[in-house]
Amino acid sequence: MLTNDQNLISQLLPAMQNMQKALSSASLGGKVKVSTVHSMAILSRSDPPSSGLFNPAYQDTMRRLLQFQKDNGSPLAVNPYPFFAYQSDPRPETLAFCLFQPNSGRVDSGNGIKYMNMFDAQVSTSKFFLITWNICSIADLLVW
Repeated sequence: MLTNDQNLISQLLPAMQNMQKALSSASLGGKVKVSTVHSMAILSRSDPPSSGLFNPAYQDTMRRLLQFQKDNGSPLAVNPYPFFAYQSDPRPETLAFCLFQPNSGRVDSGNGIKYMNMFDAQVSTSKFFLITWNICSIADLLVW
C-alpha cells in the first residue's frame, strides 16, 4: 500500500479473495496461504513500539484485509527498513541503533521493554498493533 491510488488499494482485498477462491477450487485451500507484504508506511506511529497505529488512510482497508487473513489463517507480512528511521532522525546514536552496533538501547515508555536495535523495535510495533486489534496472534507475523 505504498500508493495513494485508492483504486489500486481498493483492489487488493478482492484480488486476494479471488486467489483464495482459486486455491480452494484446486483443493489447495488451507495448504497455500494468501498474503501480501507491507512496508512500515502502513503505520502512522511506531514509536514507542507499544503505541503502533495504522495510518488512518489505510485503516479501513487494513482492518478488512487482516480479517480476511485471520479467517484464512494467513500471516501479515511486513518489510521493516531501519534505514528510513535513521533518515528521519540522523543522530549518531540512531545510526548505531539502526545498524545493530553497540548502543545504550531505547526503552518503550508504554511497557518498559528495552530495544537494542531498530529492527526489533519495528517488528514489535507490528506485533503490538496486531494484538491491539485482536486480529492475529504474534505467530501470525512474517518479516521480509
